[in-house]
Amino acid sequence: MRLVALCLPSPRPAELAAFYQRAFDLPAPKAFGDEGHVGMQLGNLYFGFDREESADRGPATVWFQVDDARAMHTRLLELGATTVRAPWEEPGLDEVLVTMRDPDGNMLGVAQKLSP
Repeated sequence: MRLVALCLPSPRPAELAAFYQRAFDLPAPKAFGDEGHVGMQLGNLYFGFDREESADRGPATVWFQVDDARAMHTRLLELGATTVRAPWEEPGLDEVLVTMRDPDGNMLGVAQKLSP
């Protein structure tokens, strides 16, 4: 078994896809059908955004590994994300972690390995 797709709900899927594209330098998203779904292929994983008007956001968090978590935190703030927990070093993990909410309220995490 393998995970092949991850889709986030959004009342504005095209705008949310553009946020992730700019934040993480991802491929340009493509719209399907009536633009109720927008997505992009990331290697073996499809990252999609479905039109959903409900403000209810589940507890799932999308995590990205980056080279500099503190710089990414600043970049995400500039693009409209909000901080849930500012960058911190987690004892025993040898990582800097950040948790945020994207512009539509979905949980977003950033992780930076401190040693190779």
